[in-house]
Amino acid sequence: MIEDITIGQLQNWALTIIAIGTATYTIVKAVKKAIEKGFEPVNSKIEKVDKNATMNYIVSQMADIEKGQKLDGVSKMRFYEQYQHYTEDLKGNTYIHDEFERLKKEGKL
Repeated sequence: MIEDITIGQLQNWALTIIAIGTATYTIVKAVKKAIEKGFEPVNSKIEKVDKNATMNYIVSQMADIEKGQKLDGVSKMRFYEQYQHYTEDLKGNTYIHDEFERLKKEGKL
């Protein structure tokens, strides 16, 4: 039975498997790209909500600090995490950065 298989048949079989694999890869890649493109508006809105929520949190905390309230250990860690998220992940660099630097310079942070 195995001795009846020719090299040409093996070659055709291998080419068929490669063609199926390539076609499957191409289809999966195209579907993935279409899904990502479809989610772009949703992801954009999520990023905008994230940035606004982060900014609101930071501004609220800085307002409390400006009023003389101290942040305890965990709250201070969370504040710095959110500020880092704002500056590094969200690429924010606005009046919040200026206020952060001012509070830091004055020893309030």
